[in-house]
Amino acid sequence: MPDAIIPQTQGLDFTAAQGLYQFSPDATLGDIQDQLSAKQKQLQAMLFIGAQARFDYSEDMENYLWSCRMAADEIAVLTDELTRRMASEIAALRTQPTIQAEGA
Repeated sequence: MPDAIIPQTQGLDFTAAQGLYQFSPDATLGDIQDQLSAKQKQLQAMLFIGAQARFDYSEDMENYLWSCRMAADEIAVLTDELTRRMASEIAALRTQPTIQAEGA
């Protein structure tokens, strides 16, 4: 998709280092959906294992919760980007001229 249809987003802020990642303008809706699905499954697995684990040290628990929070934040960013791009595609479709069938 051209950059004119999908404006470049700012850096993604779910990482430990700000401004490290950004969305590629070449990423498709399917690419974003795949990453979103994968990240959701990873978070589900982390939460399942964490619910059964015993953390002996508060630092371990803190790091575990931080990793879960980062995964949840990435899911939120991916969802927002997917929604934004879908809205851009819908808006672009609405501005295209309609083709009328012959004899209509």
